[in-house]
Amino acid sequence: MRNQKDFKEKDYKYNCLIIKNTMDTQKDVYGKKLTDKDIFILKYEGPSFDNKMELHSFTRQINSVEKILRGTIDTLNKNNKIKDTSKDSKYYLELRRGSFETVILILFANPIVTNVVSDCIFEYLKYLLNKVKPKNYKNEVDILINNKNIRKSTKDIFNPFINDSDQVTIINGDITNNIIIGNKEREKIEEHLKEIESKLPIEEYEQELIGQIRRLDGVKAEGLEDLDKIKLGFVIEGQPDSIEINFEKEIKEEELRKLIFNRLRIKGKLTYRGGEIVKILVKSHEFSPKKKIIDYRG
Repeated sequence: MRNQKDFKEKDYKYNCLIIKNTMDTQKDVYGKKLTDKDIFILKYEGPSFDNKMELHSFTRQINSVEKILRGTIDTLNKNNKIKDTSKDSKYYLELRRGSFETVILILFANPIVTNVVSDCIFEYLKYLLNKVKPKNYKNEVDILINNKNIRKSTKDIFNPFINDSDQVTIINGDITNNIIIGNKEREKIEEHLKEIESKLPIEEYEQELIGQIRRLDGVKAEGLEDLDKIKLGFVIEGQPDSIEINFEKEIKEEELRKLIFNRLRIKGKLTYRGGEIVKILVKSHEFSPKKKIIDYRG
């Protein structure tokens, strides 16, 4: 078990996302009792996290961490590093009194697996920052990098950043083993991800989709006063993310306002990069309201 330092409640003045394992009566390979410790911590600090976080950012943060966890566990399993799969583990949210933090409690069949998983995620994030491949998890990091869902989830970890002075400290086991990611570091990671994605193959297809036009962040409705100053995106029905959208023919602002947040059927050219839709050029569109089925019984 890693040598860890205890964190007191006063250390959690900010929003912390903690990955841990419950180890009540379990023992390690040497027969020593395992204690209930925090394993992997994302500690958010700055003006945007003064005992609060925007709900949309919070849910994206939680979902992205779970996706990275599941992807890492299954990757390690396929490479015979661990026996557990993401289906073998359970995820819970745990609340702690007297502090503003989120704890993701993970239950593994083997509690020692938690260390392996957190080490792998830590090395993956370090690679995105400094471009140095780790020795122990090189193959796993390569697989995570080439997974579009993992790349997207990685970006969402930093989604709560609003202010330039916001930062997240990523702590792996021991408080001295950490990475501090501020605005400059976040930009370096985003540039590295763009560099990776720019090398992926591009394909274009003519397709028909159903969904809604929203802001490019996919959810927020405020700030729509000046449509020419914001980027709009298309949210495909049943999917959470917004995709950049443009119209083949110029569309007047008055007409565009009528389309936003309404269910639409669009036809157009979709640009895929590495299997992921990155851009939509709309050639035609029409309203597509859901039809109500009338009950004629009795």
